[in-house]
Amino acid sequence: MSGMKWLEKQPRKGLILENGGQDLMTKIIGFGRCFGKTTMAILESHATGHYIVCANRKLADNTFRFAKELGYTIPYP
Repeated sequence: MSGMKWLEKQPRKGLILENGGQDLMTKIIGFGRCFGKTTMAILESHATGHYIVCANRKLADNTFRFAKELGYTIPYP
């Protein structure tokens, strides 16, 4: 199945990889209810320009709207 080789995960060039060569670009924010997870993700996205990954379009719309209400510009999740 040499035609499927492009599906293999390749590390991005120019990144310093730690933790056994895993790409550490993903940050998971997880706490209980009402602990400011969305706000923390918005602040991180605003500071770095990274995307927020949401489960569906409705959550993405709500997150983007909430960021605007807070006065932060983020890329659309």
